[in-house]
Amino acid sequence: MFLKRIQIEKFRVLENVYFEFKQKFTPTLFPLGSLNGGGKSTLLQLVFTLLHCSFYKERHQYLVNLLANFPADAEITTLAQFDINHNDEDFCLEFIVSANHYDGQDFNVFLDVDEIEEKLEEHKKWQAEYSSLLELEKDMSSSKRVTPLLETQIRRQHHRELSMMTRVQNATLDDYKSVVRDLLNSYEEKINNNSSLDSLLETEKHKKSQLLESLKRNGMLYITHFDNDRVLLCKTTADIDILTQISNRVYLAAPSTQVFLFLSDEQKQHIFSIESDYSECISEAKTDLENFFTYDFASSGLIIKAFEKARDKDFENALEFEDYDGKHLKKLKNELNSFLYEKTITVDKKLSKVIFKMGNAELLPEDLSHGELKKLSIYIWLKYHAIDDALVLMDEIEIALHPDWQYEIVHELQEWSKNNQFILATHSYGLCEALTPSHVIELEPKLIKESIRV
Repeated sequence: MFLKRIQIEKFRVLENVYFEFKQKFTPTLFPLGSLNGGGKSTLLQLVFTLLHCSFYKERHQYLVNLLANFPADAEITTLAQFDINHNDEDFCLEFIVSANHYDGQDFNVFLDVDEIEEKLEEHKKWQAEYSSLLELEKDMSSSKRVTPLLETQIRRQHHRELSMMTRVQNATLDDYKSVVRDLLNSYEEKINNNSSLDSLLETEKHKKSQLLESLKRNGMLYITHFDNDRVLLCKTTADIDILTQISNRVYLAAPSTQVFLFLSDEQKQHIFSIESDYSECISEAKTDLENFFTYDFASSGLIIKAFEKARDKDFENALEFEDYDGKHLKKLKNELNSFLYEKTITVDKKLSKVIFKMGNAELLPEDLSHGELKKLSIYIWLKYHAIDDALVLMDEIEIALHPDWQYEIVHELQEWSKNNQFILATHSYGLCEALTPSHVIELEPKLIKESIRV
């Protein structure tokens, strides 16, 4: 996959942004530069959130967070356009902010269908609980006292009223019958009040189908509501299967101290509060967003899993070709050791412990530099997740890296992960100088004039 063009009309500090990326360039790595406040991080986060979250409903809350303060200037506004080459075919994705109606139809029908379906799911639970209580009432009617078996059945109901009754001393069978009958009456009322939901759902689904057909005729997809009056749409010729494939190939890596625009306003405030933990908000987002990574130290578990993967590949080769050469393990160790200055890394025979050494002396993790740990985390992230044929957006990768390493990281990324396109938001002249001036993308004010003259 390759992102060929980005066009952003207006989003926060970004306005009339237009970039093209040349697919024939080698390496396919493009530094993105500006002074502080120029919008580099905003750009990467916008691209990531739109492409990674739009085509998975469970990720839509992050789109809502991102667009929470988007100004209401017009009924239909183009937010961003992307030209993407996927499987040697070009697709344009235009993300549009629209008012809450289209072609005389109301987008609220999407919310209405969701609400009714949620109610029906709740209705099914009520029906199941009602049936269980009916069974209990039937068993009570054939019993003359509260037997141990009957008491067990009562406790399984998990109703607060029945639970309280089990703690009442000398409660009679009639007492239990009365509570069960009251509960049955309340469920009957709920079930009767929702008896028309099925027909209502069919009506709203028909409206939704008509609206979807109207959108489809114009190459449009409904993504989500992000407030009561506006929705996000996508205009594209790609079908949903292709869009989900594209979504799964977009990654974002950034410092954990970054303010992430796709978090909620409440979560973003945590970074400025001494009474709350911003890292917990980031961890929650990383759980929901598979392709979101922060430059934290790679855990020993992740390193060991990388060794396990390499070992398993060698074992598969041995079974297929009847010759064990251990090339994947050797390659992994050689690549890791290439950037650990005069140090080596391996694991014990049981693959239960990561071992760092300098010569024959075993080291502790704190004996490694910040830059070494950061490189290790990036390498393990790329290798463990087998990131390939992907768009990888990386913010401030140069932090903690020596200027020589900032220069070298360009070639290392391509070596570690050959088939990916990297866009690196950076302040590093050294990183930019590792490539041709044509590779470098600039957000005003210009970042690399001096570098180019040199």
